[in-house]
Amino acid sequence: MSQLIKRILKLPASKKIQIIISISLTLLFIISFPVLAWFTTQKKIATVAKVNSPAKLSIKSGAKEDIIQFRMSGINVGDGTEPGHKDYVFCVEGEEVSTYKLQIAHTTNINFTYTLYKAYTNEAGGEGVEYIDNEGNIHYYICKEKFSSNDTSSALYGHYINLKPGDFSENRKIADNNYADQYYEKSYENDDVIQQYAEPLYWQTGTIDANCEYKINSNDTDSISYNEYNRYNTTAQSDKNFLNFYVLSVSWPGDNSVRNDKETDIIYLTATIE
Repeated sequence: MSQLIKRILKLPASKKIQIIISISLTLLFIISFPVLAWFTTQKKIATVAKVNSPAKLSIKSGAKEDIIQFRMSGINVGDGTEPGHKDYVFCVEGEEVSTYKLQIAHTTNINFTYTLYKAYTNEAGGEGVEYIDNEGNIHYYICKEKFSSNDTSSALYGHYINLKPGDFSENRKIADNNYADQYYEKSYENDDVIQQYAEPLYWQTGTIDANCEYKINSNDTDSISYNEYNRYNTTAQSDKNFLNFYVLSVSWPGDNSVRNDKETDIIYLTATIE
């Protein structure tokens, strides 16, 4: 090694500079190679690793408008002697979700009956439940399947989970105190004094298939999809998203148990991933 150094020292200055530059570049390459290899490895890992975006689920108004457009005010029952109903359209939209459940929680100051239907858009228009969007356009939705089964395994299961059995004044529905530890304590403080009609009832569906269909005939040869995401998103088709429409029908019996007496109820619609 000492002989090599002596030879280098005897070389002209220009040759010494070339050798020094060569040695420097060699060292730089040796140092940078593992660094570049590390970055390359990380890039490959980032490319190979699957990134799972979180599932999304939201409730919106009719015509896929923001939920702020979902208004359940202004129900006119007249003098209470005639039965009637008023229908409201809403939808559930999701991504990376295949099944979910819906819940309707409400107080019972007013003797209304709440009924939930699966629905789909009537593209021909002129028939069905009418929904007027924020720009004044009219949309129509066909009610088809009612959530009324008591069978928890049914696709149309819909049932109160804390309804008190028995008959009460004006056939009112009230909450069962036997479920206080599950529902009452989650709604009010333990020392609150609650009027019986202010304690909410909880009605739930069973598991809903986001891509379910309505069978038009018994042979299942023709059907209508309840998933309308691609119809509303023609420029961004997707098999990972869904859009299901529903009609919530609010009805009254016409037996004077419901009157225009300025009573109010609180109603919550919620959706949860199954």
